[in-house]
Amino acid sequence: MSPWPTLAFERRIQIGFGVAVAIIVAIGAAALRSSSATLESAGWVAHTLDVRGALERAVAIAIGAESDVRGYEISGDSAFLGEYDAARTDLNRLLSRLRELTADNPTQQRRLDSLEALIPQRIELLRQILEAHRRHRIAGAAGVMSTGRVKPFMDEIRGLVARMEDEETRLLAARSATMRARADETRLAVLGGTLLALVLALAAGVLVKRELGRRQLAEETLRA
Repeated sequence: MSPWPTLAFERRIQIGFGVAVAIIVAIGAAALRSSSATLESAGWVAHTLDVRGALERAVAIAIGAESDVRGYEISGDSAFLGEYDAARTDLNRLLSRLRELTADNPTQQRRLDSLEALIPQRIELLRQILEAHRRHRIAGAAGVMSTGRVKPFMDEIRGLVARMEDEETRLLAARSATMRARADETRLAVLGGTLLALVLALAAGVLVKRELGRRQLAEETLRA
């Protein structure tokens, strides 16, 4: 015979409440764990977007630097030189930022090594063009541009950046999926725990009702 019926009514209620409290604690722990994981995943998503944004800005600045040089070629306006110098500074800052952001990804670090080697070479070619103009050797400056020495560097830079962006897109998809999975885990944990707590509450209610009925019947029997 099961020992359960022999337990005192109060003991049954204590056990029921104890289990209910344990379930509530478990729900809270699961929700906290999942919330922390969701926040972590959201942080990684933001991190990936930061990398992509820095890459896009780097390409835009590199293109802008070339436009500044061409603008100086055409107009001779020294204002373009200031913009070119600012572009060089911004590129160095962005490359340092990318180095920090991709420190956890060896593949991206290797690509960044190549990018950091290519960009200075391209900047040096642009500098040669500027120097040629400054010294009034217009033909020499045009030769640097017209021989196609600048374009291959830009093509290779774009290719490297595209591969880095593809990697970040892949990471973004994976991290977004992880974040959605964590959110689903939280919902399931809360829903499952709530349903179980309701079942226990109903069971406790049934036990209380039965016990009250049993006691009432016993009292009526004694009075008879």
